[in-house]
Amino acid sequence: MNWDRYNKLSNRWLEEGKIYSEAVNKFVEKGLKEGWDNVGEDPLETRYDMADKVIKIIKQANKEGQIEELKKCFPAAYEPLTGNLQGLAQAITSVLITTDEKIIFKAGDTNEEGKLFIVDNGKTEVIENALYAGCSCDKSIYAIAYEDCIETYLGWKGKLINKYSWPDIMEGYGSEDSAKVHNGGLDIVGLIPFSDKKRLLLVTYEGIFVLDSNETIRIYPDESYMEGLDEEDVMNFYFDMVHGAISSNDEYIAIGEQDSNHIILDGKTYKEIISIDPQSSYPHCALFDKSDEYLIVNSCQGYNGITTQFSINEIHDEDKFEDSEIEIDDNCRIYAGISRNDEYILGDADGYLRAFSMDGEPRWQYYVGSTITGMDISKDEKKLLVGTCAGMLHLLDLDSEIKSEYSIGTGNVFELQRWIAWKGEKDILEW
Repeated sequence: MNWDRYNKLSNRWLEEGKIYSEAVNKFVEKGLKEGWDNVGEDPLETRYDMADKVIKIIKQANKEGQIEELKKCFPAAYEPLTGNLQGLAQAITSVLITTDEKIIFKAGDTNEEGKLFIVDNGKTEVIENALYAGCSCDKSIYAIAYEDCIETYLGWKGKLINKYSWPDIMEGYGSEDSAKVHNGGLDIVGLIPFSDKKRLLLVTYEGIFVLDSNETIRIYPDESYMEGLDEEDVMNFYFDMVHGAISSNDEYIAIGEQDSNHIILDGKTYKEIISIDPQSSYPHCALFDKSDEYLIVNSCQGYNGITTQFSINEIHDEDKFEDSEIEIDDNCRIYAGISRNDEYILGDADGYLRAFSMDGEPRWQYYVGSTITGMDISKDEKKLLVGTCAGMLHLLDLDSEIKSEYSIGTGNVFELQRWIAWKGEKDILEW
């Protein structure tokens, strides 16, 4: 590519991008310090008219393998491309960084077939016949869902540990009609191996299951929920905002969906230990901290939400458990989160990563753009992988000594790599 021919376009992209990011950062700083009533109008992005040309340049640079030149002349941005995303954007889920830093992700909305990809040594490939992937809390065990089964491995594609059959959609209802076997058609939201190497938590829009080599147990909805339902009701289960998490010691499972409470189950018996009323309208996310000392839960109303923390040490005393509650955040609808060191990093519906201490003190925030749909952190906790609804995947350095003048945020976060997986595009694009 002759990059000189793009000098005028590049100079404008760089100059106006810097002006925009500086304006947004000042706008946010003022809002955080003085409140949002007197901050004035939002800064204006002025590069929308450049989007068509820049997208063509991105594609050409990928075709010719000139990604570094692309980054230099046209630093990655989200806002200027928003007018072009209709019909192209799709959710990036099943987001993983393996222990040897392979990148795994699914491109395709949850209720769509999509494809599962792996990025290894700079090369991106489809994982054939795979639907979804997940890993245990300590990243020692990986799970891959295929059309005909789900397999777990010691390490990424290492020694095979278990091979599970797909659950019967009628599981827990008592039907003996073998024709009802779902055979891989469930819409997967989460796939989490237990650390005992025997069991697997399968979270789907049709229900939440624990699989092991001998049996399948539906843990949500439970038997009391299913009493009085007919087979058609069960066959048509679809739970919005369904989610699940396992404590790293396998002792507790946190689950929920739009019409439930936040529910904590015993990790061995699957019996309910405690049920927490949502602080906002709809349960949306649950996360155990790295040490298993705390649980945070998020409930939402529209794009807003409330995140609260509870002490796991008090979980068997309802009064003490409720008294341990502290508010982490009273603003955001959270789609994904991780815990590292002494902080949470939460991804919200507005495209922001927000870090909080265990006491609810805001630490930093960083803007990636669209609604965040998946997150994972590297084994050394220095890199964060973030997927969004815009069909973009971001690899971030969380403790960078440098900061891009084009980034929006308050933290020492630096984007190392961005991938674009749009509908209709044959290849995954780097930016």
